[in-house]
This record gives sequence, C-alpha cells and structure tokens, in this order.
Amino acid sequence: MDLRGPLRHATFHDEARADLTEWIGHARALLDAAPSEETGLRARYEIVVAALRGLGDMRSADQLARDFLDTVTADDRLTDPGILEDAVILLQYGFGALLRGLTALSADDLCGWQQLLSNKIDRLLDADPPANAMAHLLAMRARLALHTDMTVDLQAVPEDLPTVPEVTASVLEAVEAGEQVPALQAGPPLTDLDTGMHTLLRLGRHLDNAPLFPIEHTADLFDYLTPVLVDHPLYREVRDLLDQATDRVTGQAARGERAQSRGHALIQGGRIPQALQEIHEAKVNWLRGDTLEGGLIMLLLCARLYSAADPGFQRTVTQLREQGWRDWHLLTAIANLVGNHRAQQQRLSPTRGDSEERRAQILAVMQAPENPDDPPLPTEAFTEHALRSHLSAAAVSTAHALGLVVRRGALDPQTYWPS
Repeated sequence: MDLRGPLRHATFHDEARADLTEWIGHARALLDAAPSEETGLRARYEIVVAALRGLGDMRSADQLARDFLDTVTADDRLTDPGILEDAVILLQYGFGALLRGLTALSADDLCGWQQLLSNKIDRLLDADPPANAMAHLLAMRARLALHTDMTVDLQAVPEDLPTVPEVTASVLEAVEAGEQVPALQAGPPLTDLDTGMHTLLRLGRHLDNAPLFPIEHTADLFDYLTPVLVDHPLYREVRDLLDQATDRVTGQAARGERAQSRGHALIQGGRIPQALQEIHEAKVNWLRGDTLEGGLIMLLLCARLYSAADPGFQRTVTQLREQGWRDWHLLTAIANLVGNHRAQQQRLSPTRGDSEERRAQILAVMQAPENPDDPPLPTEAFTEHALRSHLSAAAVSTAHALGLVVRRGALDPQTYWPS
C-alpha cells in the first residue's frame, strides 16, 4: 500500500488534517516493517515532513530526520536521485524548523549534514555520470550552495517569521493560481553564493545534453532568489540559460512571465535599474501574437519605472497627462522615439526621396526585436518636445497608411488623437 498520497493530502489540506495523526501512525508501522533500506528512508522522510508541515512541530520526528541524514550522507551506495533530493529538502525543512524553535536539532547538526551531502554530490559529479543524472546532481549541488547560511546568529532572526502553516498556505495558493512563489526580499546570507552561481552556470550549459531534466524547479528557485542573486557577475548569463531551457518546455510566453515575476520582485525590493532589465526582457518576449497586450503593459510599466527613476522624465509624463495624454499616446511616442534613435545610430535617418529599398531597411531596423544588449537610450532624450514630435510623426505615418492626405501645418495630438 502506498501511504504517500493520503499522508501528503492530510499534511497539506486543512479539511483532511484531522486524520493526519492516524496516517502518521500507519507510516510508522510501515517503517517498523520496512522490507528494504530505501523503503525505510522514504518512510522517515514522509513522517518528518508530515510532522513539521502538518502538525507544525518537528520535534516528534527529530530522531527520524537524524537517522535519515546520517544514513544518506554516510552510505556511498545510496545514489538514487530521489533519495538525495529528499535529503536536500529535509535539510531545508530542518533549518526552517530551527529558526522557529520547532526542532531540537542544532545548527551544528544541520551544517555537518549539509557539508557531508555537498561532498558526496561532488564525488558523484567527479565520476562523470550520465547526462540526466549529471543535471540532477548539479541542480542539487546548487541548491545546497544557495541555501541560507546555517551559521547565522539565531539571535538576529526576525521575530515575525511566518509560521509553517502560513508558509504552506502561501505556497499552495501560488501553485493553485499558477503564479510564482513570492520572491525572497531579504534575509541571512547564502551558504556559498559563488559556488551556487558557478554550479548553475555549469548546469545551464549542460542542459542541451539532458533534454528530459525538469528544469522548472531549478528555474523557480532562481526566480525566488532573484533579489539576492541579481548583483552577482554571472546572474545574467545564468538567467538567460535557464530561460532558454524553460522556453523549450513551456514556450516564449512563459519566459516573459518569468521575467515579469523577477521584475516585480526587484521593484518590491527597490531595485529599479535591475527591475527595468527584467521588465524589458518580459516586453521583448511578449510583443507579439496573443501576448501583445502583456507586452504593451510591460512597455507602459517601463515608462513608469523610468518616471520613478528620473525626476525630469516624471515631470514630463505628469505634464503630458495633465494635458490629456493617455497611456497609448505615451506608448506610441516612446516606441517611435526609440525606433528613430536606432535608425540614427546606424546612419539610416529617413529623408525625402528615399527609395523603397532604403525605406524597408530603415523600417526593419526600427521594428527589429529588442535585445537586452542594446545600448540604453538616456532618459534625457524623452523630453516633452521630443515626445510630441514623435507622436505627431506617428499621426502623419498612420494617415498616409490609411490613404489620407495630410495638409501642412502643426499637429495637435489632442485634436488628431482624441481620447
């Protein structure tokens, strides 16, 4: 009989919580009669998780956690990825319980197991395992390195940490809504940030060799830690490699969603310049097809972030809004200004009498997909005069495209572009 299903259901769902103690009893009976070491290890893991996540206290299962981690770290024959993954997760649970006073395990215990498990995974990686096994091991090694530093002074831990039931509820709510788990904004330092990022880089470069590896969980961890990782020199390269891998599984629109999630996390942390890079990435991946609306929203968010980051631009936007400009006025003017700037950088400014070939060349440059490596356009370029001029130019271009004749004279956006 497989007890994991009902035990986990009772652990994570309020309506079944009353039955949890009974299911834990069944799991302990299975442990006592376990026909193999692997079965015993899995039973220990499930009971510890049920005690902490379901009953809200791990102390009744501390010895089972100790037995599990002692066995997995000491026995080099235990190389099953599932067992090793359980060990990584159990360490995370253990430290969370320690912070909240819900376990008698010590920081020294947890740090010792963390180091032993890291060493074991390093040995397995040195043995050059098959491609998918290599990917699993690299992902686990990165998670161990990017775990909260367990040597942190526990006296400095905030008193308002969310409880285990609150954490469980927030995660389940995000999963059920198809949303990202809210990103980490602040906290103790990570165990070994540099090793974690270099391991993720190695994993990202290896993923083409392991197409069956489920990269989503590692990408979720990366997104969760974005505010902590964003200043590392390898952040951008690792992010792009993970995004490319998730593209192959979930498509480019999902890549835009991940960038949007990272951008919002950085905004919440007050990291506006870094947030802009992620919002631009979301915009690039959404300005097409069914996700065009999302791309336009991201373009508007970019404008608002620039406004928040630059008082001069903020005043310009405020003045134009007071004069009746709408979001689409701003979007049209900004898009045309950026497009013309691109053309000018390549000495392709349009002139009267341009050939059809040259016009097509200019249009291709102006409408080319945005690249994160494109040189940024300084906010000083977005003056009120420049925005008005480019909105007027867009009006003329639109009129010509509709077969209309535009008479010479000044254009008033509020007249020709009614709200």
